[in-house]
Parts: sequence; C-alpha cells; structure tokens
Amino acid sequence: MKKLQLLFLAIGLSLISCYTDRDDINTSGSNNPESPEIPQETENQFISEDGEVYATGLDCEGNGNYTIDTENLLEALNIPEDLPESFDLSEFLPPVGNQGELGSCASWATSYYMKSFQEKIESDLAYSEANILSPSYTYNQLTTDDCGGTSISETLALIKNQGVAALDIFPYTEDECSTQPGEAAIEAAKQTRISDYKALSGENMVAEIKTFAFQSRLTRY
Repeated sequence: MKKLQLLFLAIGLSLISCYTDRDDINTSGSNNPESPEIPQETENQFISEDGEVYATGLDCEGNGNYTIDTENLLEALNIPEDLPESFDLSEFLPPVGNQGELGSCASWATSYYMKSFQEKIESDLAYSEANILSPSYTYNQLTTDDCGGTSISETLALIKNQGVAALDIFPYTEDECSTQPGEAAIEAAKQTRISDYKALSGENMVAEIKTFAFQSRLTRY
C-alpha cells in the first residue's frame, strides 16, 4: 500500500447524542428473518430479496442534539450546485462482511469500508486480504475487552496515530475482541495512517456528505 502523503477525511462526526446501534445490541449474530429475536418489520430494518435482515438505524435515547467537535470542524467546503440526484459507490467498496456477535460497526464502517476504499483509490489494486483492512485492528484496541460499541471519532484518531493492518496480517474475529496486534501488525499498519480527519459542520451535513461521496467517485474514476 502506498504511504499517504496527504489525506483530508471529512466524515459525519457530528455525533448524535442518542447513539445506540441496533446491530450492536443484538448479540445473537443472526440475520435469520425467522428468528424470534429479530422483529419482522420495524422502521429501522429491511429484509432483502434473499431473506437477509439488516438494521438501518439507531435507537435514540437522548434529545437528538448534535455534539459538534468545534476544535476540528470542516471549513470552507465548496458544495457544487450540480450534484447529481443519486450516485452509488457500493460497487467500488470491499465485499460485504459480517460483524458477528461484536459491537464493531464503527470499525467496519471506518477501518474496513472507508479506509480500504481510500487505499484502493491510491493503489488501483483488486481487493484481496492483502489490501482490505481489518476491523479487528482498531476495534480490539478500543473496546477494552467488553466487545461493546466504539465511536467513529476514536477510531479515526487511532487510524491517524497508527493506521490499520490488513486482514492477512490481522484477521477479523467475530466472536472475541481481546487479541491485540503485535509488532509486525503495528509496523505494517503505519503505511495506512491518515494525516487528518474533520467533523462535518452540523449545518448542511447531507449536502456535505453528498459532495464528498461524489468527489470520491470522481477521484477514483
């Protein structure tokens, strides 16, 4: 993987105070729509054509206000007036994986999907375990052995400090979170460190997210 010379990551880190991920509180590890543990129809789930059940939202327990990182805000983003109505980056992302029984959604979103995609933009290599990055590398270091939820902001801070090791060096384990990276994994991870990350403004986040997603597609192709 190419060492990053400059990376400015802007992600929706204007975190909602009521963050409780439905995937993280369902510890059955099951996506079986017949399972009595999983509601058949809720506003935060959908069932795919092949019967897989996916959680799509958050269980809110707070007041819905945003917590803004005022020391690390995105500034002066130029939002194009001609953004297309829709565009899809999913075909350029690594294969869909399974977080299993762990509350590792933040590391899957950030380390596995976002960072693997960013590395692919630079290398133009086909995805393999040598360049798909491991959610366990960040998750296991952050979860303090309880295998609960972690945050996007602390995951990005770790990626900035250490980077992320690839799956062939530090495989993902879906049933434990105590294994820690050794010297070889830590050294390999350095090649994927980011230079910075920013929180969205909290004022026009949908347009900001669309702008960055569209720019990612233009950068890649």
